[in-house]
Amino acid sequence: MGSLGYMSPEQASGQNAKTNSQTDVNAMGAILYSLLAGHPPFQGSSAIETLNLVMDGEPIPIRRTNPNCPRDLETISLNCLNKLPSDRYPTSKALHHDLRRFMNGEPILARPSTTYEQLFAWCQRNPLPTTVAIASVLMLAILSAIFAWIAHRNQSVIKTIKTRDMRFEELRGKILYLDEVQTNSCALATLSDEPKWAERCQQNEPELIESIDEAVALVPDAKSELDKVNDANGQLIELEANAFALVKQGRSTEAWSLLSSDTYQLEKRDYEHGLQVFSRKLCDHSEETVRAARSEAFAFLITAIVFAVLMLIFFTIGFYSFFRMIRKSDHSFS
Repeated sequence: MGSLGYMSPEQASGQNAKTNSQTDVNAMGAILYSLLAGHPPFQGSSAIETLNLVMDGEPIPIRRTNPNCPRDLETISLNCLNKLPSDRYPTSKALHHDLRRFMNGEPILARPSTTYEQLFAWCQRNPLPTTVAIASVLMLAILSAIFAWIAHRNQSVIKTIKTRDMRFEELRGKILYLDEVQTNSCALATLSDEPKWAERCQQNEPELIESIDEAVALVPDAKSELDKVNDANGQLIELEANAFALVKQGRSTEAWSLLSSDTYQLEKRDYEHGLQVFSRKLCDHSEETVRAARSEAFAFLITAIVFAVLMLIFFTIGFYSFFRMIRKSDHSFS
């Protein structure tokens, strides 16, 4: 007949012809409920009240009296206690299977779990693929960030080199122009005895020195070459100052001879040669910097591709394990 508080509604109503294996499922659910809640699912002040509760009442959710009870375990127990046999587990084997799923940390079938819950449960059961997947995502994010930074850095380097090259070419043209002005001013000063040419030469001298100093700052690696240019320019300035002094003394012929001398012409050639060497040094330095930046980007790209392939392999293994687990679970349930 069954025990009060543990019998099924069909037993309590006297419909013994309807008892079957699902009646046993109800009894096992009542025992599980009692173990979790500390009391039977239906317990009235009298036998009649208990029978009425079994037939028409709903059991109090276990988590109200025992908050530590796992939600899925409560769901399994309450599923067994459904009033209609068709709403319970069809067989004790199905109940056993869902209990086993709960013990293995898998989503139970009594309550459709969300995608998030299924994924979380799978991650708990498969810590290694989960760790690999998370590590792969983090590595991919880090590699992407580093690659973006290097790409930005390379663009900045190339842009800086181009800007510097353009500025140096501008300075180079300015230096050559001022040098030519200096030379012509010196020549006119010695030929015409007019002081304005000497003044013009002296006015251009600070701008010429400033342009050379800026060129040195642009390419510190080429400082030794520009030091030679500065030395030659210093010698030229000294010879030109001597020529101006001779002009003031009325010795223009001697001043012209000084500016036409081999010494002056040699310093002049050294000065112009130094500018050419510096220009080549800048060009070589720029090309080396660009090549280094491109090689660095290419090497990182190859590294990123290798890591991407490894991460793809890890993801494939993880998804294969996931789908294999699902198929295995479905097969065992069927």
